[in-house]
Parts: sequence; structure tokens; C-alpha cells
Amino acid sequence: MGFLAERRTRQAENRAAAAAAEARHRAGQEIERLTGESRAQRRAGSWDAAATTLAGAVRLGTEQFGPDDPRTLLAGFEHGRTLLQLHRLAEAEQVLRAVAEAAAPHSDQRRQDLRFDALGACGSVLLRAGRNAEAVAVLEEHRELARQSGCDLAGSPAAEELADGYLAVGREAEAVRLYADTAAHREAESAAGRSTTAVLRLRGKLARALLLLGHHAQAERAARAVLRAAAENTAAAGRWSAAAVLARTLVQQDRAAEGEAVAREAAAEWRRAKGPESKPLPKLDHALAEALIAQQRYQEALDVVLEQLAAGVTAVGVAAGAGVAGAAGGGSGAATVFQCDLAAAHLELGRPEDALRAVEPFLARHRAAPAPRDHAALVADTLHGRILAALGRTGEARDVLTANAAVWRERYGPEHVHTLAAERALAALSAE
Repeated sequence: MGFLAERRTRQAENRAAAAAAEARHRAGQEIERLTGESRAQRRAGSWDAAATTLAGAVRLGTEQFGPDDPRTLLAGFEHGRTLLQLHRLAEAEQVLRAVAEAAAPHSDQRRQDLRFDALGACGSVLLRAGRNAEAVAVLEEHRELARQSGCDLAGSPAAEELADGYLAVGREAEAVRLYADTAAHREAESAAGRSTTAVLRLRGKLARALLLLGHHAQAERAARAVLRAAAENTAAAGRWSAAAVLARTLVQQDRAAEGEAVAREAAAEWRRAKGPESKPLPKLDHALAEALIAQQRYQEALDVVLEQLAAGVTAVGVAAGAGVAGAAGGGSGAATVFQCDLAAAHLELGRPEDALRAVEPFLARHRAAPAPRDHAALVADTLHGRILAALGRTGEARDVLTANAAVWRERYGPEHVHTLAAERALAALSAE
């Protein structure tokens, strides 16, 4: 190649490189513009538009800089959070996992911070999707990253979500410790140590975890403390949950009449706060149904449950195994803990066939979930065994109740109220 030809080639290469650099510069500016525009859209409440804008920013960043460029990662993280707010959970998970995976091989602080944030948001997505075991694994990885970087998550929303996950997968003792620690940190941070709404919510969750563990005296004290602190705040997030927990723990201490009174009083307060036409609060009606069944007022319990099912309830937020989305879920609105209340009432009214039909959707949902069986599923299994016994299917009932009692004993101890109930049902079979 001659001198002039070589010079022209170099000049062409330089022009191409300059054009490419200019294109990348403009692309970087456009990504920043789109990210800023999406924030304005979210502030204006235009979440769908923001998701579309951020998808464009991620696409442009991936094309121009690659999926692991910090600009792409930031746009991806914000896209994932926006999809979470829109409850487009499958898309949110995909986007957030892509951010975490793309950032993982890099050691610089900016990318690791984005990986950390993406993992935390991904844990939230999985909790809301009811994929509780996966959520716990992701949130524990998130906590470990925080520990390695010297970041203290005590009192943070991430700590509360991990406690929610522990409760959902049957790790109640760990949930109790984490709820108590998180509430203490939040309370210390609040003005003059007063209980904020967030603290009341956490202490209400703590009371529920204690109830599930069978620590009834502690659960009662914790629930009453929340109700005292929330007496002047009908909007407090933990107020109604604490009332439901108090009612249920009284029932489990053979004080069903007191439990009924607590549930009815709280329901009346709910109607006063929300208006006389407001729908009954499911968690309070669940507690009321339990109290009525414990007092052998089965028809009244059935009426309470049928009212909730007629209202189209799909989630009551009272069972451990449902994550933050509530105690029901899945494709069928019938698969709620009210199905267990309905089945229990039918069984005690001498209608075991109706009881079996009522409980089967709940059982099917939990059998499809990964092990271990959660607290609500174990309660349903005990009930299922009793129903099978009432139908004369003694061999099946014995198999169900033997396995069920063993799990209760192993996970919750021999003195837990539900362990004793399962063993009584099994003993009744042997006595026949």
C-alpha cells in the first residue's frame, strides 16, 4: 500500500473511531435522559410509561455498552423496581436477576452496589410471588453481601422482609429474633423512642410468630402491647393483625369466649374506622370463626366463613406460609384458610363429605409447594386426617395423622397445642 493510500485508510479509521465515540457519548446521554424521564413519570404516577421508558434505556445500554455497564445496570435496576410496583412479578424477577448476574463478576463498588440493590429487590419480588424458600435464599445472599461490605442491615426494610420470609417457610424462631431486633432498632431511631407505625407493624408480626410457635403467653403480651400503643391510631398497620393474633392466642389457651369478644370488638372498631358499608376484615373473621368453633357454635362459624367466601376473599394474611401476599393465593380464590374454617365447621356439623370438598383446594395448593410444609398446611393436614376418619377411611386417616403428628412434634415440640391435637386425633383412631 502506498503512502497516500495508507494515510487515507488511517484517516478513515480515525473518522470512524471518532464517530463511534460520538455515538457512544450520545447514547450515554440518552440513557441518562431516559432514566431521568422515567423518574419524573413515576413521580407523576405514570408507572406503565416509566416501565416502557426504562426498557428502552436498558435496550440502548445493552446495545452500546453491554449488559454489565453501570449505566445499563442502573437502568435495569430501576426497571425491575418499577415492574415490582406494577406487580409484573415475572418480568421484574427476570430483569433484576439479569442485573445481579451481570454485576457479579466485577469488583468495583458501583457495580457491587447495584448487585446488592438488585438482590434485595429480587427478594421482595419472590416474597410477593409466594415463592418463599427462593426469597429467603436471595435475601440471605443479600444480607451476606451487606456483611462483607460492612453494611449493617439492622432495622432496615430488608431485615423485615427476611423475617417475613423466615415466618413463611416455618422458621418462626428465627423470625421472632429478627422481628424483635428490627423493631428495637426502628424504635430507637424514632423520635423519643415512641412506637411508630412501622414499629407497631413489626411488633404485630412478632406476636403472630410467637403464636405460631405456641408461645401463647408471650404472644398475648406482645399483641396487647401493640393494641395499647395503637389505641389512638386506627390507621396503625399492626393494629388489626394484633387484634386477630390476640383473639387466636386466647382461643388456643382455652379462653375462646374472650377471643370471640376481642375479635368482635376489633371488627366493630374496623367498621367505625372504615365506614359501616366496609367489608369485614378477613383476618378478624378468621379469628372469630376459630373462636366460635372452639365454643361448639358451628353454625355461627359457618355463617361467618360463608360471608367471607361470598365476598370473594382470596387472601387473609393470617397463615405463615403465604408470604407477604397473604395466606391464600394460587389460581383459585377458594384456596384460602377460610376453606379450612369451612371444612372444620362442616365436619363438626356431621357433614364430612362437604368438609372434604371444602379443604381439598387448600391441600392441593400446599402439596404443590416445595417442602417443608408450612404451619397452615400442617393444620390442614390434621383436619384432613380427622375428615378421613369421619368418612370411615381409617387406614388413610392413620397414615395422614401419623405423619402429621410426627412433623408437629419434630418442628414445634410435644407440648405445642397443634401437636397435642394431632396426637389426640390419632389416639381416637386407635380407640375405635
